[in-house]
Amino acid sequence: MNSESAKDFVNKGNSLVDSGEFEEAIKFYDKALEVDAQDIVALANKGTALDQLGRHKEAMEFFDKVLKIDPKDVEALNNKGSLHIRFGEYEKAVKYFDHALTLSPHNFITHYNKGLALGKLGKFEEAISSYDEALKIVPEYPIAIYSKAITLLDLASTLSCEETIEKTEEAFELFETVWSLRNKIPDKGKQLHVSLSASSADIFLHLVDRCGSEGLRVAHKIKKFLCDVLDQKRYADFIENMQLSVPADLKQYREVIAILDEPCPKSKK
Repeated sequence: MNSESAKDFVNKGNSLVDSGEFEEAIKFYDKALEVDAQDIVALANKGTALDQLGRHKEAMEFFDKVLKIDPKDVEALNNKGSLHIRFGEYEKAVKYFDHALTLSPHNFITHYNKGLALGKLGKFEEAISSYDEALKIVPEYPIAIYSKAITLLDLASTLSCEETIEKTEEAFELFETVWSLRNKIPDKGKQLHVSLSASSADIFLHLVDRCGSEGLRVAHKIKKFLCDVLDQKRYADFIENMQLSVPADLKQYREVIAILDEPCPKSKK
């Protein structure tokens, strides 16, 4: 059999991956590797298919095989870094992403992945810088915008009230941008409802607990944003959960409950 046969097997595997048939795809990648054990595309794609099946350690072995053949394979470095994030090995992940960026400094996915790893390490400002680098390259990259917003909220919870409010308002401006781009997200933003609701709940309570009247003002803006983006059931669930979560001894208890009880000013989108 010739090298063309290996390519054919890889192409068949790729078609199966596109339809989510990862186990079947692996069989064709194996056939390609029987023809050419050094076929980087077959090795890399088998690793990706194994990763999709949750067989992460096996996937790592195949990305290692790729890098043994070509130590400068940026995609394999990225994939290894992402697996280290899965394993909770965030410092190792950052090293792989940094290596990849020395080879391909304008790879927006690498910048994004590095931001994820840095956020897990609690290095929020560095993470935000990485997301900014990704967004310089692809300005309308919804997941990077969303991740930057989440990281801004993580950072906000560590700051003074004035800075907390500033970072929170910046984060919600980004959430509004993400919402406007939701049709570019693979699931059309269906999971975005859940994420926005959970993120909003945490910062809402943080603001009203720590930042007095200014915190209440921003909390009111958060509620209005959720009025606009959540469907009726998720919005009702958010309000119910928030009302149950507000501590009875909170100084601004009555004001917070009043905000939560206010009807939405307009129909939800």
